[in-house]
Amino acid sequence: MHGVHAKQRLNSCLSRIRHRGPDSEGEYHNQSSSFGFTRLAINDLSAMGKQPYRLGRYVSVVNGEVFNAPHLKDVYSIDTASDCDSHVVPHLFEKFGSSFLSLLDGFFSGLIYDSEQGKLYSMRDHIGKKPLFIGRSGSEVFLVSELKAIDKIDSFEQVPLGVCEINLDNCKPKVLYSHEQSVVRQVPKPCAESSTLKALVEQAVLKRLPYNNDPAGVFISGGLDSSIIASIVAKKSANARYYCLADKGSKDYKYAIKLAKFLGIARVQFVSLPSEAELDKLISDVVFATHSYNPSIISNGICTFLLAKAAHDDGLKVVLTGEGADELFGGYHQFYESEPWAVVRQQLISDMPMTELRRVDLASMAHSIECRCPFLDKRVVEYSNQLDYAGLYYKKDGGLVNKYALRLAFSKSLPSGIAWRKKTSFDVGSGIRAMVVQHLKRSSACEKEALKKIWNGFFAASVNDKYLNHPYFHSYPVFDKAIAARGADHR
Repeated sequence: MHGVHAKQRLNSCLSRIRHRGPDSEGEYHNQSSSFGFTRLAINDLSAMGKQPYRLGRYVSVVNGEVFNAPHLKDVYSIDTASDCDSHVVPHLFEKFGSSFLSLLDGFFSGLIYDSEQGKLYSMRDHIGKKPLFIGRSGSEVFLVSELKAIDKIDSFEQVPLGVCEINLDNCKPKVLYSHEQSVVRQVPKPCAESSTLKALVEQAVLKRLPYNNDPAGVFISGGLDSSIIASIVAKKSANARYYCLADKGSKDYKYAIKLAKFLGIARVQFVSLPSEAELDKLISDVVFATHSYNPSIISNGICTFLLAKAAHDDGLKVVLTGEGADELFGGYHQFYESEPWAVVRQQLISDMPMTELRRVDLASMAHSIECRCPFLDKRVVEYSNQLDYAGLYYKKDGGLVNKYALRLAFSKSLPSGIAWRKKTSFDVGSGIRAMVVQHLKRSSACEKEALKKIWNGFFAASVNDKYLNHPYFHSYPVFDKAIAARGADHR
């Protein structure tokens, strides 16, 4: 936070997002700016791993993980005196300037402050996995992971991906470095044997498992994406724990049992659906957690929220999920080649920081759980960007199969019924959507109206009137019309 009252306001801001990092807090202050960090300690549990991190003139705060930090420390002779991966960031910035971002492999958002020149820089990963906002609150400029950290928001926007220099006078980020897009040299063909895609996904999963051998969780539904993640984890980690939101007898329950038997998973923890009496509080909790009144984000957010609570209650901090596969591999639609499949795919990916990634991050971090998404790995994204129509869609039995390359690559690693299972939304397969739709429509003809009343109770007084209808709070651009018309089973 920057401004005359920054130091006095910082502590109350941190208290509102302590769920993101309950292990410790750190602060840095100068005459006009204050930096605070709530830490979820994963790699270095000692005080040496704390943030903000000081390196001479530089102060950094980074949310997320840099998977190749040990390699970068070796290659560039970096000594951080801790095992905290994010501490490599200011060292690399000092050596390479804004282009340092091209060296990082991971998911993150963060800030680097040059105390000598009084300049502030932001950083975000290639997909926007971790949130970061900039805005004004009274006389102060803020940069935060969650908007609920601020008690009065006069204006805000999401910080662009890449590296930006932040102008603290006009509250504007100037992009200095954008993530490079991979150049398509040869369109990869779907292949069931020795699949490059399969190898990339496997590598993406393995690097996201805690390297200190702490147990990680896996959220499963018996659908394709989460089952792929589970199939890789089951081979590599004996102490992983698996969570599925499903009551006995539901579709997701049956598929999850089938998956567990196939993979030799000894135990899946089935999280029960809430009772009708619990729904009011649960919906309110998820509206508050996600800062949203979009019906899809709330019903799917409830699923994430309940699973994250179960993982937290088991003492976990890291969970792997299948998010991102539908956006990258065409899982939401069954387009014909003449239809705008590429345009819709790109919009879904671009919108993720305000749609699915926002739901995953906020609903899981509400319980201090870091969800890691292997399908959003930089190399997996680059591979998917090179697929043509035939890599995403396949004509079969007079219809279309989507996510073709992904299904084919893992067809021998999963039961056939799961590898080729038709997409079923998280909230539909679990049964949550039917419960939420029915519950909300008792009090209002429109889900969104009912949710906005709840949202107003939490946030209307803290957001400037001009921003009360900001798309971030309610929009899912590709699916807004479908969501407005949805019922219990609408996909």
